[in-house]
Amino acid sequence: VDGLCREPLLDAAFDQHGDERAHAGAVELREIVGRDLAQPILADERVRLGQPLERVDERFVLRFRLEAAHTRIVRPAACVVQVLHGSVMDRSIDYGLYMTSSRRIETIRSLTGEFAGSAGLAAVAIGSGIAAQTLSPGDVGLQLFENAFATALGLGVLIAVFAPVSGAHFNPVVTLVDALLHGRPVQSVATYLPVQILGCITGAVVANLMFGLPAVSWATTDRASWPTLFAEVVATAGLLTVIFGLVRTGRSHLAAPAVGAYIGAAYFFTSSTSFANPAITVGRAFSDTFAGIAPTSVLPFIGAQLVGAVLAWGFIRAVFPRTDIATIPTA
Repeated sequence: VDGLCREPLLDAAFDQHGDERAHAGAVELREIVGRDLAQPILADERVRLGQPLERVDERFVLRFRLEAAHTRIVRPAACVVQVLHGSVMDRSIDYGLYMTSSRRIETIRSLTGEFAGSAGLAAVAIGSGIAAQTLSPGDVGLQLFENAFATALGLGVLIAVFAPVSGAHFNPVVTLVDALLHGRPVQSVATYLPVQILGCITGAVVANLMFGLPAVSWATTDRASWPTLFAEVVATAGLLTVIFGLVRTGRSHLAAPAVGAYIGAAYFFTSSTSFANPAITVGRAFSDTFAGIAPTSVLPFIGAQLVGAVLAWGFIRAVFPRTDIATIPTA
């Protein structure tokens, strides 16, 4: 058993990255939970969390230090669990149950963060539009500026807050393109998409109620036309290029200000005011206000956004081919 726990299963995997901090973090983690258990943890979580190697390792070292008192891993080697259970197989089963519970909690946190961020985005976009109509009646240009400015700032803040929790997608096309580029699991995609849509609907209802309007008032603004649909293709492709261009070149820390700035600008340089998000498109249909969109225009807009996503996927693969940089976190 002692030999099993000391088998160097992780050395090659970490040495190939040439990252001394990552390797040091892995060594420390192995000392806490044992080499044989550390290997699948680190390999899986680097992909799942989508963070640089050293951040993943440091996070898990801290997690196991804090949770050691609540598990059977109470010594700096997983072999102690074998003593408690009597066999390596029992130890693996016990630890597997613990990790299953831990991952379930992480998934719930991710989905909660994605829901809250999506709701916040819809509330900001719709609420600022309502406020703009109230504060600047008769001046559509000023209303649009106020709406764009508030949305750009709010989106940047929401990304900065929720990126460590859920990846701060808030957008089905971001999730879908992440799956195509980086192999996001189908189960993760299937849980993120409805949460994003439900979050944006909730945010629309919240915005309506904050300004004394009915919780749901179906929008009557027909936005679907060939120029606006083409604008949605452009806006969506541009948004995805900004996001994944940064992620795949190791600059994901710039996503919050960059995405906020792009959306703020795209309000003005696109005729559609840059929805670029199927979830927010659905959510805006629930508010007959400045930012609303008639239900009859929702499907055409989403279709245009999906076209933009496909074009962006091909462009990103060609221009930003690096895949060694971590992806956005997943559930």
